[in-house]
Amino acid sequence: MHTGAAEGFLTDRIMAMPQVARGVYLPDGGRMTRPLANIGELWFSSPVMARMLQNGAKNAGELPENAADFEKLAVLLAALPRLGGTPIGEGLCADLAALGCRLSPTPENAAAIWQETAAALADTPLSPKDLYARMGVRVLDVTPTELARGVALPQSCVPLVSLPALLSAHTPDFLQTLTALAAYSGNEITTLAALEAALEALLIGARARGARVVALSLCDTASFCRPDPYHAAEAFKTALDGKGHRLRTDEAALLHAQILRILGRLALAHGYRFLLELSPKTDTVSAPFSPPELQKLLSYLEEWQALPPTCLSLAPAQYEGGLSALLGAFPDQTGTSRLLFGIAGQGATAADLGRAVRFFARNGALTRCMGLTDARTLCLQNRTAARFAAALGEELSLFDDADFAEAEARAVLFLRAADFYGLT
Repeated sequence: MHTGAAEGFLTDRIMAMPQVARGVYLPDGGRMTRPLANIGELWFSSPVMARMLQNGAKNAGELPENAADFEKLAVLLAALPRLGGTPIGEGLCADLAALGCRLSPTPENAAAIWQETAAALADTPLSPKDLYARMGVRVLDVTPTELARGVALPQSCVPLVSLPALLSAHTPDFLQTLTALAAYSGNEITTLAALEAALEALLIGARARGARVVALSLCDTASFCRPDPYHAAEAFKTALDGKGHRLRTDEAALLHAQILRILGRLALAHGYRFLLELSPKTDTVSAPFSPPELQKLLSYLEEWQALPPTCLSLAPAQYEGGLSALLGAFPDQTGTSRLLFGIAGQGATAADLGRAVRFFARNGALTRCMGLTDARTLCLQNRTAARFAAALGEELSLFDDADFAEAEARAVLFLRAADFYGLT
């Protein structure tokens, strides 16, 4: 498949145009009900293209109501010479090139172009999951246990330090995480100072293997409680008891904040980023961590200089209300924000992604969105930005996502994820 045309769509000029992606205009609220059969279906779904078709039909003689679709395509192609050098004209040609079509975009070739693009799309998986797979996305969590065992990591992969239960001190999984950390560091963990030493050893070891991101879960904590050293140490002792003593909600919250503060300072010291998962584990939990409580936690970390560049991974439903305040509390400075947002990949649809992106577009914060960011879904094989961009350019036009009105942002999302995960 031809990829040479992709370069023209990874530019600021195209990305900055609110309704343009690869030169194809998509309806604001439209949605495809089935996979595309050919390039014409994508083009004809656009109000702009529909107007062009109507105007072109008047110029070329009225098309009958039962005109074949390739005849409609011929009308569009007849208008192409008048669009030379415009984003629409360039985009039409680039869409064809991305699908491997090398025929001249003329009315005479309309039927052949119709057939060729249909063949190119026929065997192409169009779901977001399949698209990621074609681009080299693979599952690769790296736990302390795996690092302790010296598990060999493919050179083509970016390891992700996964500590999902480290902030769930009232669960059995918390003790298992500490046991794994102790095994890796070779020291017993009985105090918060010992935990800090073990975490630093883990981050140093993982960094040597190429890790750049620490994934943590906030799913089990619903509130923020400002910690103090004494009560945090006492709560840690209770969590280590192992005799069935359960932490109170406030104890779990303050210990959670203290551990995150420790890890945040270590992450900054060793060049890591945070991927904080807030998506509910079950359907019975609607919003484990409310935006106001989350803002308190992040502000606390910032106050103690313990907030590394962070991406918050949320369920689609969590993009309602409250996030606007977070955007204002942690502004994007000089084009580089320390706080990004993404959608948990498990169960998310293209429509979910589109709604989230529109939320950020409405708030003037599209640069804060990172697309699908689930820790168990995103681990990218292509280690260089150039290769990543090439793969992206090849697949963009095959993404069945008509609900994604800000579709030009797809390139931005993937490239932003590439940067976040260290693909530079």
